[in-house]
Amino acid sequence: MSNIVKLGMIFDESNVPDFGNIVIDKNGDFALLQTDLPKLLTNVTRNICGSAFNVSVGQNAIVVDTGEVLIYHSDDIWHYIKRGFIKEKRYGRLSLIVKNNGSAYILDDDEKIVFNIMDGNNIAISKNLTLIHYCGNGVYSYRLNMEDAGILHQLGNYTIDIKVYRGDNDITSTLTIEYQDAEEWYDVHIIYDTGL
Repeated sequence: MSNIVKLGMIFDESNVPDFGNIVIDKNGDFALLQTDLPKLLTNVTRNICGSAFNVSVGQNAIVVDTGEVLIYHSDDIWHYIKRGFIKEKRYGRLSLIVKNNGSAYILDDDEKIVFNIMDGNNIAISKNLTLIHYCGNGVYSYRLNMEDAGILHQLGNYTIDIKVYRGDNDITSTLTIEYQDAEEWYDVHIIYDTGL
């Protein structure tokens, strides 16, 4: 049985709460649509997440289509703090961990990771990750532009196909690929009004 990382929390794959489309934005805040607000209020809590829960008191959650802002309190409840007008952009990220014999794997100059998002048998998004996408500890991350993130948003269900190449040779079988993930988030700028 393997672990799944959702919203920065590590869950056993058989016990992952439904977070809908809630994501973490570049500022570390939760970003969500109004339709997923019930999932934030109910499932992003210590009561539901148990020992995996790592949300700090004072964590913000921004409802991007209404401008509402909530804050997590020590009573394990999300409270409203502000409403506002928003400007939003949709972005996303592809990420994975590559290891060789249990150690972080750093690509050579002639190596690349081909990260494909598959819609059935068709490639919906394909990106090459190289040494410039290395973040340390075997983690590689590629930031999607707004167009690619929009494609990811429209897919709904998809699979991920990873190949690692040295020149033209596929060396994927010699490596361990972990935690491959494709995520979408909102980059939000909020102009606040005077309050609720």
